[in-house]
Amino acid sequence: MIRINLLPQEQRPARWDFRRIVLMPILALIVVLGGIYSFGEYRIWQSERQLLELRARTESLRQAENNMKTSQIKQAQLVEKQKVLTSLTSGKKSWQTTITYLGSAMPPQIWLTDLLAEKGVLQMKGMSLSFPDLANFIRKLEQDERISDASVQKAEKPDSEPFTRFELSLRIKGM
Repeated sequence: MIRINLLPQEQRPARWDFRRIVLMPILALIVVLGGIYSFGEYRIWQSERQLLELRARTESLRQAENNMKTSQIKQAQLVEKQKVLTSLTSGKKSWQTTITYLGSAMPPQIWLTDLLAEKGVLQMKGMSLSFPDLANFIRKLEQDERISDASVQKAEKPDSEPFTRFELSLRIKGM
């Protein structure tokens, strides 16, 4: 399309519009600065979010570390207690294992009515079906490597009872 401008030269608009020429870079500069500002705000928001996550993770790790320290202290205390217990019981046998062993070695013809354990000596009272059963039991005890001395304190068969009453004294090795 052809444009014809009939205005005199002084009234004609300029070919170069200086307002547009100045306004365009200013607008472009404002857009660029707004983008840079927005990007900076986004980075700050992202950094703050990461910082909060790291703080939460650090707190949970701190709690786990405290739990580990507590468990290590408890474990060290248990090891120390075990050392003390081992030093106290080194070379000694417990009465429970000794009595359990004697109970498993006891023949069915003999049963105990009373037990007294003191300073490595086990006093046993009981009954047996006959004297030979009691003698076999004492012989078995004398041959046992855990017992150093087995002696009969008393053995009698009352006329009113069908059983033989006895009292034994056993010295246990390692007690």
